[in-house]
Amino acid sequence: MENSPEEDLSKLLQNAQEGNKNDYQIFLKKVYDKLNSYVSKRIYVQSEIEDVLQEILIAVHLSLHTFNAKSTVEPWLYAIANHKIIDFNE
Repeated sequence: MENSPEEDLSKLLQNAQEGNKNDYQIFLKKVYDKLNSYVSKRIYVQSEIEDVLQEILIAVHLSLHTFNAKSTVEPWLYAIANHKIIDFNE
């Protein structure tokens, strides 16, 4: 039985928390398009989208230790994204 995409993301993120750099890179590649789409619906200038995405990815990296494996990845990820979008718009 295969894992759901959410379970796959969660496992990749857990492995990244344990120091697995390869799984961390895979995780970032998998979530990049989701984040890009999410940000693009809230910010409309491409250069600004790229700036905010960069800030989100930095925040994800710095917050990696805060992810709880019993939670789901996407709400955690979108909460970080929302905070960075709000910061940008202030």
